[in-house]
Amino acid sequence: MRRLIVVCLAALIASAATFAGTGSSQSAPLPLQFAVLGDNFGTIGNHSFCRGAINVRLSVPKGEKGVVRVTATSHGFTGDGPGWRRNPVCRMVLGTEFISARGYLVPKYSNAAFGPKPGTRVVQDVHTGSGPVAIETRTYAPNSGFRQIYSRGVSYYVLVP
Repeated sequence: MRRLIVVCLAALIASAATFAGTGSSQSAPLPLQFAVLGDNFGTIGNHSFCRGAINVRLSVPKGEKGVVRVTATSHGFTGDGPGWRRNPVCRMVLGTEFISARGYLVPKYSNAAFGPKPGTRVVQDVHTGSGPVAIETRTYAPNSGFRQIYSRGVSYYVLVP
């Protein structure tokens, strides 16, 4: 089974390289991205049983090679009790890790705060290097030095220009 997965992944990368070519030095939108579990994921936050959903989009900043822009957009968060009514902000750490020729499970963390209004965004520019990249975004506890995972998150396989 493992060998079949490796062979399929190698065929996918080879066909992507054939269609993408060597290209020019200017970056473009990601020519190939495959979302393993979709673009949305649910998560919890730091107080009053706050919870909500986040949408993740990947793009490439214009004129930058080897950089993936990760944009996390809130669908709106909710919570319970008087603590949520006093402070309707759900805090967490947004973490992005990638595997590429540049490194193995290289992390990038950003603080995130989402309220009841949908559309709040957190943007990360992740320097992955060019080529095939496996990238994952998920949330972690905001008040701990130990990275306690709050969600499963989303995973992508991308070909970065």
